[in-house]
Amino acid sequence: MNDAAPWNPRAADQWTVEATVYVDPSRQRRGLADALYTELLGRLTRQGFRSVVAVIALPNDPSVRLHERHGFIRAGRLLEAGCKMGTWHDVGFWQRTLSDGGNDMSLPLPVEVGR
Repeated sequence: MNDAAPWNPRAADQWTVEATVYVDPSRQRRGLADALYTELLGRLTRQGFRSVVAVIALPNDPSVRLHERHGFIRAGRLLEAGCKMGTWHDVGFWQRTLSDGGNDMSLPLPVEVGR
């Protein structure tokens, strides 16, 4: 599954989305996440978004490698900001520019909900 959602509801942030790709553990390591991200990032670019953010519960080296393969760079870290399976985790932020867009302030198309 791939999905994108508004990063923040404020009008000033409408050109940035948060993206997520999930692959069932039984189907991982087959290139599916790369294919899903390629499709999702292309769709978001065509819709007119300027940047995309990924939020990763850490540690998660496979997810970090996936995002960095797709041009994301590390943008920050929140300490113990997420809880998974009864354990506190740091949360990392990765960001990728989709289009420089120049000074074009045209509104992007509405985010298409995941497929």
